Amino acid sequence: MGCVAVVSIISEEQRRNAPGATDYPDIREIAPRWAAIVGDRISGESGQSMEVVRTAIWDAVDREQASVRDIANPKAYVDQRMTTCLALMRADLERATTPQ
Repeated sequence: MGCVAVVSIISEEQRRNAPGATDYPDIREIAPRWAAIVGDRISGESGQSMEVVRTAIWDAVDREQASVRDIANPKAYVDQRMTTCLALMRADLERATTPQ
């Protein structure tokens, strides 16, 4: 869920042309699709409604945003998170588009 939050934040920053957001691959189109895949998976595995899952994702967004406010090098933190999260996103999206 933390990675969905990170990717969502960067995607929104890319939409706004925020400084630094273009340092990462353009994820504006694929981030919402991935968030839906992960949300569906979490809902299915946990038995929680999508509304509860969406609220949890928004809480994760708040936590991620708060975490970069108080660190010395937020760019390095985001770079590290994006490296991990992009790999997870790509793998999930590939699985979702590969015939079973």
